[in-house]
Amino acid sequence: MSNEDANAASQGARRRRPRRTASLACPRRVGTGKACTDDKSCTVGAFAGGVSVKGSRWARANLLAIATSKFYGLGSQTVPGGRMKAVTVEKLGGPEGLVLGEVADPVARAGEVVVAVEASGVGLVDVFQRRGQFPGFDRPGFVPGAEVAGRVIDAGPGVAREWMGKHVFALVRTGGYAQRVAVDPGQLIPVPSGLSSVEAVALGINGLVAKFSLLRAGLRPGERLLVRGAGGGIGLSVVQLAVLEGARVTALTTAARARQLADLGVESVIVRQAGTDVPGGFDIIIDPVAGPELGTFLQKLRPNGRYVINGVAAGFPTPDFGMGLLANFAKSPVLCLLSLDSMGPAELAEAGQALFGLAVTRKLVPRVGRTFRLEEAARAHEVLEDGQVLGKIVLLA
Repeated sequence: MSNEDANAASQGARRRRPRRTASLACPRRVGTGKACTDDKSCTVGAFAGGVSVKGSRWARANLLAIATSKFYGLGSQTVPGGRMKAVTVEKLGGPEGLVLGEVADPVARAGEVVVAVEASGVGLVDVFQRRGQFPGFDRPGFVPGAEVAGRVIDAGPGVAREWMGKHVFALVRTGGYAQRVAVDPGQLIPVPSGLSSVEAVALGINGLVAKFSLLRAGLRPGERLLVRGAGGGIGLSVVQLAVLEGARVTALTTAARARQLADLGVESVIVRQAGTDVPGGFDIIIDPVAGPELGTFLQKLRPNGRYVINGVAAGFPTPDFGMGLLANFAKSPVLCLLSLDSMGPAELAEAGQALFGLAVTRKLVPRVGRTFRLEEAARAHEVLEDGQVLGKIVLLA
């Protein structure tokens, strides 16, 4: 090579920036723990003068912001006027009212981030909202979904840039059945390495309600604990956490879920059916079911027993349910209600990180019952209401 040729090659090398690429999670692989080999869908290439995204629309829409921030330290912004897929309650009532369509893309305002959703939890609160039975949700046209997990792809003014690209779980109250959602950073809980978005959602609200319920009840090792609806999302988390705390757990559940609950270290399993005789003498009863039988279960407490209601899966109790407390006045029973709405962001974040830590070490196992695609939201609600699946039902966005 001549000196002139060598000089030209050297100058060309200085002008070119090195190509830098990164593999990011393909939506088809979220929660599976498997790598994706289709780099046409999952590889983002960052080049001088901008960012080039290969392949799918998903990659172009959701990963461009992460790529620019990761490789060049730029603060990304979602594009105003964009569209995304979301499930909307078009008609109050049955699952058929859930319709997949397109809505406006969220844009991070001051003090907000946008999360690219990988997994959305499906819970009974979504069902009550869909039916129009939840306060503030008496009109159609909203996107349900109270909890999501995914990655932060945008941050508005006033938000620490450290959130960009973070894997997070978020409590959103509504809007979770979508590809993206705007969230206050105070609602975010970091998801540790080794835990998928699906697993984070499987713990999520259910685990938080369970943890705070046991704290409210003041559970001590060796105490007898009855869990109503033990095969449901909240009940299942209560069972696992209580066993870890050394409680003597009795699980009340359906026949379809009894065998699986027996493997979780409970002292006994009672199959719920007509005429079932549930013994008494419990120090604590955790109840996500409520319904017309609540007054009867209040009688199952021993002196100084504690009863925590954290859900109404079977509806509200009868108006005279309090008579069960008064009839046992001499036993000094305690009745508590538990809602996450009464917890502050710092409390929720601390509890969530503790739960995720237990999951990473496999002391607490996230139970995923079924996963569905976003367009299968109606079917997911049908399965949830059928009540035969053990574990969390999750939508993959």
